[in-house]
Amino acid sequence: MKVLYLDCFSGISGDMFLSSLVSLGAPEMVVAQAIGRLLPDLRWEFLLREHQGVKAQGFRVSSVQSLPRPLREIFLLIERADLSPWVKLKAREIFELLGQVEARVHGCSPEEVHLHELGAEDTIADVVGTLVALEVLGRPEVISSPLPLARGFVSTAHGRLPLPAPATLEILKGVPTIGEETPFEFVTPTGAALVKILARGFGPPPTGVPLAIGYGAGTKPLPDRPNILRTVLYQLTESEIPHQRVAVLETNIDDLNPQVYGFVAERLFAAGALDVVLIPLQMKKGRPGVLLKVVAPPDKLYPLREIIFSETTTTGLRYYWTDRLTLPRKIISLKTPWGKVRAKKILGPRETVRLSPEYEDCLKLAREKGVPLEEILSWVRGRAPNEKTGIDEQ
Repeated sequence: MKVLYLDCFSGISGDMFLSSLVSLGAPEMVVAQAIGRLLPDLRWEFLLREHQGVKAQGFRVSSVQSLPRPLREIFLLIERADLSPWVKLKAREIFELLGQVEARVHGCSPEEVHLHELGAEDTIADVVGTLVALEVLGRPEVISSPLPLARGFVSTAHGRLPLPAPATLEILKGVPTIGEETPFEFVTPTGAALVKILARGFGPPPTGVPLAIGYGAGTKPLPDRPNILRTVLYQLTESEIPHQRVAVLETNIDDLNPQVYGFVAERLFAAGALDVVLIPLQMKKGRPGVLLKVVAPPDKLYPLREIIFSETTTTGLRYYWTDRLTLPRKIISLKTPWGKVRAKKILGPRETVRLSPEYEDCLKLAREKGVPLEEILSWVRGRAPNEKTGIDEQ
């Protein structure tokens, strides 16, 4: 398994991310063709820059269409382009996030938002070019270091705003950050959105073998460090299990109608929770209670917190950050004697593989065909994981 680590010691922007991936090994011609199909009138170039003696790849746009665009126009532009479904999906997610944040910051609906700097052609090229480069590199799992944020001011289409820019800070809710003394915009809104959508975890570099290293250059020199984003492509060692940074929310409840817990869990899962657990407790004065524990991606901390406060009787909760080890897995489709079912193909240590059937798919077949549920579950578990006939990987 390959992991791309974002070493953001000088922050991240869209052009730094894109140019670092070209430096790392994504073919410049493939990225150039994708941007050209999307924005045929855009003038841009890849060039080398030097920061404090370190050579790094840069990306410069020389002709920019700076008229503000509504989100629907950006979505239409991306949808009509000759891009893969994955690139279109992720690009839409990134611009949806940017639109939602701009709407919250400026007090309007997403439909009314006209993106200024964020809707310019250079930003669209940064986002789509980065996604195309990641796809060419095999869409490795992305892990990022905590992002540096500093105080100061930045000039925007809305005027002079404090750093971190309001949109950037809104995007980075739930993302680990580090305070810096240097008054500089280390993280742009585009860079923040790319990290928020693409990164599966935050923390130190993984244990593994570095395969390739890329350096993406920023434009302005910094007094205390090279203005560079370093990306490292790792091959995980056999003993390394991918890890994620997650948030854990928990609260003790002793006065909620038990019938409500099912609905609470349903809402939490729908909002992005990775796991929801109910644990019986004996609370003060001998009352029986429940420990509600929720595991979530860092960016889901705040929306899940709101659900817990609105749907339960608790008046407080605890949260903390921890790491989660997860085995790599893929969803596959199996042709069984009774019909198609989905299953997880799980990759374990020492290249072991096992299949875990999707319960709901098997339950549906058992009801339709009048076959014992355990017979279908056992058939899927016993399927040879490396057998190709009747298996479609998704």
